[in-house]
This record gives sequence, C-alpha cells and structure tokens, in this order.
Amino acid sequence: MTSYMARTAKYFLTIKAARELKKEIEQAGLDNLIILADAGKSIVGTYLNGCSP
Repeated sequence: MTSYMARTAKYFLTIKAARELKKEIEQAGLDNLIILADAGKSIVGTYLNGCSP
C-alpha cells in the first residue's frame, strides 16, 4: 500500500511542477511581447520575417 501511495504522491507532484513550469513559460512569453510592443516593434511583422524563407 505504501508503494502505491508513494507513486501517487510522486505523480501528483510531477503534474503540479509541470503546471507551474508551464505558467512560468507563458509569463516569459508575455513579457517578451510586452517588451517588443513597448519598443515599437510590430509583433506581426517580426513573426512574418521569421517565417519568410
């Protein structure tokens, strides 16, 4: 029974850590967009330049 409880706890902690990491990554992305907008850079133009061959 202890082994099952340990595996379950580890599983839930892994999910929690993944969610927190996802939030941090999303926040970093939003921060980068805000920096570009404040600098007067076109976000769409930057995206299209990155997609052009």
